Amino acid sequence: MSTEELLLSARGGDALPERAGEAAAAATAQDPLIEPSLRQLESLIRVVLAAPAEQMDDDIVALVRHATKARPKFSVVLALRALRLEQGLREAQQRLIQLQWELAQSRRGLVTSTPSGDDDY
Repeated sequence: MSTEELLLSARGGDALPERAGEAAAAATAQDPLIEPSLRQLESLIRVVLAAPAEQMDDDIVALVRHATKARPKFSVVLALRALRLEQGLREAQQRLIQLQWELAQSRRGLVTSTPSGDDDY
C-alpha cells in the first residue's frame, strides 16, 4: 500500500486495507531499511485513526489546509516528521532508562564499598 493510499484511507475514516503487508514486502525488495519505517508509520496512522476525535482550533485547521494546497505532499511530510519525532522520543526514553540503571548500579557500588567505620585515622 502506498503512503498516499494510507492517507486516503485515513481521510475516509476506513480501516487500513490488508494490502499493507504487500506494500511492505514490495518496499523491502527495494530497500531493506524501508520496511521497519513503513510498519512504524502504518502503526502511527492506525493509532491516530483509532483515537477519539479532538476539538480542533479553526486557525490550525486552516493552516494545515493551506499547507496541503501549497504543497500537495504536505501530509506525507508531516506524517514522516511525526514518525521521526516519535522514534526520537522512544530512543530518548530508552537512553533515560539505561542511565537510570547505570546510576543505580553506581550507587549500589558506592554503598557496598563504603568503610564500615573501623578505620584508624
